[in-house]
Amino acid sequence: MKRITVTLSDELDEELRAQVLKGRLSAFIADAARSLLAWERQEKALEIGWGAWTDENHPDLQTPEDSVKFVRRLREEDNKRLARLEKYRNQS
Repeated sequence: MKRITVTLSDELDEELRAQVLKGRLSAFIADAARSLLAWERQEKALEIGWGAWTDENHPDLQTPEDSVKFVRRLREEDNKRLARLEKYRNQS
């Protein structure tokens, strides 16, 4: 653990202290920071990947119906894999 100093506006400080249980302020701020960091990582990943999926690269997924078929196929493959794993587990 590391102690840091953070400067907040008076209004934010008052609202935090009014809303957060006594003794939980540090945990609350740490949780908020984790959430925002996850959001930032996701945003950066989306920016990096933007444009990687094009209609030219995936002509089989151009309509909503195509997407539904694709997802159903993935689920069927997953169900088959799970059935194989269950069969293997039962043999042990």
